[in-house]
Amino acid sequence: MSYSDHQLTELAQTNPKELARILLRPSSDTRTLSFGAEILGTEVKEEETVLPVIRQLLKHVNAVVREGAVIGASSFYLD
Repeated sequence: MSYSDHQLTELAQTNPKELARILLRPSSDTRTLSFGAEILGTEVKEEETVLPVIRQLLKHVNAVVREGAVIGASSFYLD
């Protein structure tokens, strides 16, 4: 299933653990993973929620997903 940026942002703000679960699901599409990682790193401040997802997505086969994970990690640590 594909999620819009608005849906991902809303999910990060209301239920970050559900967003993390979606991002760790193997069936999630590349767009959701990439933008979801960026949004997770920006919106969520709980290390135990963000870091396992970022760690996993940094190993993803798709470079766009890895780039989103790097951006998410940067946002998480800069804020």
